[in-house]
Amino acid sequence: SLIVAERESGTLAWTASKPVSRSAIWLAKFAVSVVVLWVAAGLIPLAATVALVLALYGPLPLLPIVTMAIGMGLAITLYVAVALATSTVITSQAAVAAIAIGVMFLPQMLGLLVPPQFVPSSILQWAILAGVGEPAGFATPIVWAVSIGALIAFSLRRMERLEL
Repeated sequence: SLIVAERESGTLAWTASKPVSRSAIWLAKFAVSVVVLWVAAGLIPLAATVALVLALYGPLPLLPIVTMAIGMGLAITLYVAVALATSTVITSQAAVAAIAIGVMFLPQMLGLLVPPQFVPSSILQWAILAGVGEPAGFATPIVWAVSIGALIAFSLRRMERLEL
């Protein structure tokens, strides 16, 4: 709703009329959304879980927890990029949410057709594997990075051409 609701209410046009580029508007929304969601939906629940496990079972290895936190941030970054990129094209909040949720389930939907290491939304599983010392490969972070770069480039181009 960061772009869709603001476009409908006129707030986006008002903001774009100020001495700030449309790309800067999109990048600010992207950065703030990633940080807020990573803290609220990633780090706080992870910290609560770790605290509970520590209280019940004792010490835990630190590396898997850190890599899981990083993986959560990378996964959240992908979903925010998808949602914001979609909102530069589609004007329905429900459709934007549906597409972002669809990306969350992409590995399960494509699992039989495409190896999971070539699906950018598999980044959390990759981080967990790397954190516990399992072979993780380099395909997933490369695919993730290329996907993020493409989504950002597409979004910035669309924002500059967006009719407000």
